[in-house]
Amino acid sequence: MRPASSPRNAQGGATNPVDSVTILKSSEASSPLESEEGTTRFPQETRNEPEPTNTSSGQGDEETSDDFDLRDPEQMVEVETVIARFVQASRNSLRQDSQRYYCYAFRRFAKNVGLSAYTRRQLAGQTGRQLIIRHLDTIPRNSWRWTLSVIEKVWMNGLDLPWPIDSKRDIGKLPRIRRRLSPKDEIVRTWALALEHEPDPYYRLVWLLIAEHGWRPSHIRRIKWRNVVYDSAGKPKELYADGSKEGFKTDAPIAARLCPEVSEALTAWSNRLPFLGDENPIIPRRSAKGEIKPAQPLTEDNFRRCWERIRQKWELPKLSPSELRHYAASVVRKIGLSKPASCLLLGHDGGQGDMRSWYDNPDVGELMDEQIVRLPHGVLGTLLLSIEVKDSIPPNALTLVGQYLDGKIGTFEFATKMELIRQQTTIMPEATPTP
Repeated sequence: MRPASSPRNAQGGATNPVDSVTILKSSEASSPLESEEGTTRFPQETRNEPEPTNTSSGQGDEETSDDFDLRDPEQMVEVETVIARFVQASRNSLRQDSQRYYCYAFRRFAKNVGLSAYTRRQLAGQTGRQLIIRHLDTIPRNSWRWTLSVIEKVWMNGLDLPWPIDSKRDIGKLPRIRRRLSPKDEIVRTWALALEHEPDPYYRLVWLLIAEHGWRPSHIRRIKWRNVVYDSAGKPKELYADGSKEGFKTDAPIAARLCPEVSEALTAWSNRLPFLGDENPIIPRRSAKGEIKPAQPLTEDNFRRCWERIRQKWELPKLSPSELRHYAASVVRKIGLSKPASCLLLGHDGGQGDMRSWYDNPDVGELMDEQIVRLPHGVLGTLLLSIEVKDSIPPNALTLVGQYLDGKIGTFEFATKMELIRQQTTIMPEATPTP
């Protein structure tokens, strides 16, 4: 993938994969997430990236008691043992990140209702149903769908009890899934103009990988140097990563023909690293003091703190990676990028939906060619280019062009008025007196 002659192609220490899910006690979980309005929010199935509180990495699985016996219905429930049983039962059906979200949500539920004060016999009856409904009353209704699905899975796999909730009887019709709106151009433009002058190649690359492609934080945290394809001159040309192999949120791949800004940022960052191991993450872990750990990938909390440091450094308005993903999706629609090329860029499964979506399956190289033709300077290029055009053309000229394109004025009237505008804006040289 990378030129063999490159001296920086030395194999670095590969990151050891995490073999187990870290299980935290309820006392170790941090406070609930807060929305911009200051109200408590919870991870939902509608969010691209659910955001639980801190989950420490580097610790082993929490020791649990062997005294909790599922065969004894009169024994008090031990929450950590229930969670450990759930993790063991779902190890083949859920990703490790998903298991952490489920453990976090169930631990919140258990603490909220005092689950450890009840026996399995009590939970198997009406008491279990009442506790779940009581917990739902403390969270926003639009979070119920996700919360119920999480508690149900841990309840059945960890407690080994039947699910006591009848959706029609106990819950009723839940609100429809709400999609997040794309952010306005002004907010994205503010970030783009500020970070265009970012001197730190680490921060600049984090921003560009998210903003230019609409990738999720999980994409950024898991892509490796072996995913980069170089041209004959040794410059980064393309980036391709398979979701099933790299452990993304979905199995969908991401592939992008890199715009010049991203290619230059990748080169600048690689020059700061002591070595480029194929299995090393492109965005490794870096401490607040700037210490780089090339073989360690970012955790979710590491990325969240990094993003917040970028925002605070430039005093920028709030803008999340998820919102930038929506923005990128809107941009590729406006410029007419085909559905297969858009899905490949954003990391969506393009083989679902109508017949055309299933059978229209072009080569990856063809789709990346389409990307670079439509987006020669990436997603942000469309935004910054519009700034340059508008700044160089008088406002009345832009208004006149709009009237002409809308059919409100004819060609002759348009040409006449445009000529008048040109004469008014042209600076005539001052005449020099003859001696």
